[in-house]
Amino acid sequence: MSDVQEFYRKKRDQVIKDFEGFRSEPYLDTEHIPTIGYGTTSYPDGRSVTMSDPPITRDVADTYFQHHVDTFGEKISQSPGFSELDPGTQAALTSFAYNTGPNVFTAPKGYETLQGAVRSGDKQQIADAISLYNNGGLPGLVRRRKAEIELMNTPYPAQEKFQGIVDKFDNAMGN
Repeated sequence: MSDVQEFYRKKRDQVIKDFEGFRSEPYLDTEHIPTIGYGTTSYPDGRSVTMSDPPITRDVADTYFQHHVDTFGEKISQSPGFSELDPGTQAALTSFAYNTGPNVFTAPKGYETLQGAVRSGDKQQIADAISLYNNGGLPGLVRRRKAEIELMNTPYPAQEKFQGIVDKFDNAMGN
């Protein structure tokens, strides 16, 4: 994994974990689905989480989280247009898929606006589409979508440094 990919992976994971939160014991999510850890609804072996499952540690939750985010990332990377997107946009869309489910880019109904935006490759169109999926303006989802758009638009630190050099050059040249 390149330094750029690692940078966005860490940022993506932090966004997801911040919004999902950690819970050691099973709980019902907003859709009344038994969940544990950082939004895990099924274990790596495919079994669904149940309300009678024993508590887990953060280390175990991290293992489940990594399995699911990798699985979701692999699934959505097959979506038309996804592989052509920059790493920040891919990271934001993987966070989105972690929240909504990995079939978001292949579902025949419900996500057409986002699917079209991803196929277009237009960052602004993708950002506009992401912001639409907030369940009628639920405050938590509005904040999450804003965080995903921020992630998408977060420059890699080396890009900022390079841009500073370009700006100095342009100023020196009178541009």
